[in-house]
Amino acid sequence: MKNIIKKELLPLFFIIAFPINTWSIYIFFYNFKWVAERTKAWDAIGYGAYALAFALFESLFVSLIITPVYLLLRKSYDKDTSVAILGITFLIISFWVIFGRVNTSRDTSATTFMFEMREKYNLRLRYLYPLFFLVIGAIAASMTLPPFLILKFTKLKNLVIEILKRLELLSYIYLIMNLISIVIVIIRNTASIGP
Repeated sequence: MKNIIKKELLPLFFIIAFPINTWSIYIFFYNFKWVAERTKAWDAIGYGAYALAFALFESLFVSLIITPVYLLLRKSYDKDTSVAILGITFLIISFWVIFGRVNTSRDTSATTFMFEMREKYNLRLRYLYPLFFLVIGAIAASMTLPPFLILKFTKLKNLVIEILKRLELLSYIYLIMNLISIVIVIIRNTASIGP
């Protein structure tokens, strides 16, 4: 069991941690100037530390959910194929979630665009439904097609595994940042407890 955790589940954890930490760092830098202008730089760093500490726990939680799926896949496929299927699927789902979040946080979201088109050209809403279903179909295809392609093409599987190994290496850096952020959170919380 220890060997499975070290050689199989730990790399999967690092793949899961990559987009979660990337999103947390993006949010930190997006809000850093705003927080630093209204408070102190140390408060802005604390804001980032809380985000990264939460990202570590979120990665652990998602890993706990994905681990049974991995173990089920592992019964049918080898380690590399299982990691490639779950890793690429999780990265694609993460991409769409992050894209949706960034898209809705701006004034030019897809929903706003559709309603502006409706008002500008006096379109009925039913004319926009095909566009909506086309987008939903493209998103669904982008999440379901890669696992089948990985199973069919060995070169694609090897390429995905190499990409995931590089992301895993970057996630080691993220893990160090997560641990440092936990130390910062502890220091901030113990420093604020006073007489």
